[in-house]
Amino acid sequence: EGKKMKEESAYQPDYGAILSARVRAFEWEKTTQERICEDPYARALIGEDGMEMGRQVEESDHIVQLGKIVPSVRDIVLLRTRYTDEYLKRGIAEGAKQIVILGAGFDSRALRLKEAQTTRIFEVDRPIHMEEKKQRVRALLGELPPPRGLYRDRFPGGDPGGPEKEAGRGRL
Repeated sequence: EGKKMKEESAYQPDYGAILSARVRAFEWEKTTQERICEDPYARALIGEDGMEMGRQVEESDHIVQLGKIVPSVRDIVLLRTRYTDEYLKRGIAEGAKQIVILGAGFDSRALRLKEAQTTRIFEVDRPIHMEEKKQRVRALLGELPPPRGLYRDRFPGGDPGGPEKEAGRGRL
């Protein structure tokens, strides 16, 4: 129990969230025709410290060795982002009124998907991470955009009978 209290007392960056946002930030710098996906908020959400942390992780021996046996993490992030964006846009067009994003990290779909402006979006992640994200979104925009919510480890108020799409770490 003491360990859990210590873990929750200070923000510890989620390297997966940082790396994914860093990949999307670099993709945003390309021309519109060259982009696989679009995320104008990625760099702002992780900040320059996150960009540097991501660089250090990408250059670590473990990641370099891993890159020799699995496809590029960069390509996986970009393709997963594009596929999930298209899937959610299609779901919204078909009538989905809610989106649940599990393991939300620094995902910015609640901010960037124009098609989702009237869709209720629940972002779920560790409490400490979601508090950090709320602070960063408020710093970026001045407030959290309604009717969305950034939630800790569960999503309150979802309509179990309503049309819904779910997106999360490899799970659709």
